[in-house]
Amino acid sequence: MKKYFDYIIVGGGSAGCVLANRLSADPDTSVLLLEAGIDCRDLLTRIPALATHNVKRTKRVWHYFTTPQPGLENRRVFQPRGRILGGTSAINGMIYSRGHARDFDAWEQTGAEGWGFREVLPYFRRSEDFSGGASFFRGAGGPINVTQHCKLEPLSETFLNACEESGLPSSDDINGGVQEGFHKCDVTIYRGQRVSAASAYIWPILDRSNLMVLPSAHCHKVLIQNGEVTGVKYELNGRITKAFADREVCLCAGAASSPKLLMLSGIGPASALRSLGIDVICDLPVGQNLQDHLAVDVSYSSIENNSLARHSSYASVFGAGLKWMLKREGPLTTNGFEVGAMVSSPYAEGYPDIQCLFIPVAKDVLKPRLWMHGYTISTGIGTIESTGCIRLRSQCPNDAPLIDPAYLAEKLDTKRMVFALELALDLAEKNSFKATRGHRLFPILKSYEKSELERYIRESAFGCYHIAGSCRMGTNSDCVVNQEGQVYGVEKLRVCDASIMPRLPNASINAPTIMMAEKIADHILGNTT
Repeated sequence: MKKYFDYIIVGGGSAGCVLANRLSADPDTSVLLLEAGIDCRDLLTRIPALATHNVKRTKRVWHYFTTPQPGLENRRVFQPRGRILGGTSAINGMIYSRGHARDFDAWEQTGAEGWGFREVLPYFRRSEDFSGGASFFRGAGGPINVTQHCKLEPLSETFLNACEESGLPSSDDINGGVQEGFHKCDVTIYRGQRVSAASAYIWPILDRSNLMVLPSAHCHKVLIQNGEVTGVKYELNGRITKAFADREVCLCAGAASSPKLLMLSGIGPASALRSLGIDVICDLPVGQNLQDHLAVDVSYSSIENNSLARHSSYASVFGAGLKWMLKREGPLTTNGFEVGAMVSSPYAEGYPDIQCLFIPVAKDVLKPRLWMHGYTISTGIGTIESTGCIRLRSQCPNDAPLIDPAYLAEKLDTKRMVFALELALDLAEKNSFKATRGHRLFPILKSYEKSELERYIRESAFGCYHIAGSCRMGTNSDCVVNQEGQVYGVEKLRVCDASIMPRLPNASINAPTIMMAEKIADHILGNTT
């Protein structure tokens, strides 16, 4: 097997797929893409309606949990990460959201020069093939197909009516000029199938002779000599081997695994590394600044058979499966997140820091029953103040990292969550839902006092699987990489994934991660001015 390449990319998730595509476009440049997971293209992965099912499949997902969270009654919170070519984009909820322009301007203002909204917008547009066509904000002809739900479930229409009844503004395109408002969701679904980073960026170019894609290749560490990276050590089919990079090694393993690999390689907080017997090569704040979005559910039963649960009988499931197989149409083509609302809380100064996503089926937060007639509003905060960390559990590369997002460590996050819950309860109880509303399943409350709402949040809130920030980009002493993703103090080593985000944007992070990889690919290729 070939061992020498120009570039080695570790991690075949959203960022890694983009880099592998862009760097291998030059036939004279050799690229190795290592992915610890499998390359899976089965129907269960491609059908949008089975997203929740895919998250439970251990062969496709790293089933990580956080450390006990004091802000959430010491609960350990589920944190799945994609263990498959395409990464989490191959198992996620397929929501496409970029974030607010102020998110990226804040990145630049805190030291990430060149990452303001004006600079990142062209890369969002480059990556996208929007069903609505190109505009100042939107792209057409890019690898990622983005569509907007057209035919909505009846309850989804009801939610939009409830938002209008509440006096909330509306937005025709939250990825356009106005993020705030109730809206139809953009999704990475095309012709009834999931669009992942693998299907968009890798599968179409597998015939490139200068690109080697190795699934089931688990990287153990980066090889460093005299302050310069030479390659990586990885495990494939139970055998330890090495590969060498002439130009660069790019870590794209995600906000949990990229810092883990750096620390296993001797790059990280010196005292923590020494305590595990790891030789320190470079003392950097690797693993700090970890953030994740937090959400909570409001769920009601319905007195009518108008939710997605009407498709749950054996006959309906068979019919839906047959319709999808023959025409890529029907109920299996929805991800369940058809509509939502972005809202400004009193703590945001006109910035939409609260997100509500509507699901046209009842969801029991204690014993999930996805086929119960009713509806659910998942609501939470897009602007996070609390920061935690990623730490090593041991020197063993097969051990999961210690993930501590420090949920609700900052009081402002709790205030925003209470407001978000109040908003969801208000929307769920609007007259628009009167004809269909049964009884409230969750939350079970003794009162509407803020202390009671806070109790429910601490007992039942969940992470949104959007961990980011653990290898912060910028110029300050708390940063790990510069504005081009290059690791400070080590030559020929770069990080490119959600871990380098200075601050979590007000969005699902797949779209911003793809944008970042497009931009860093240009930095590597020298295509920036």
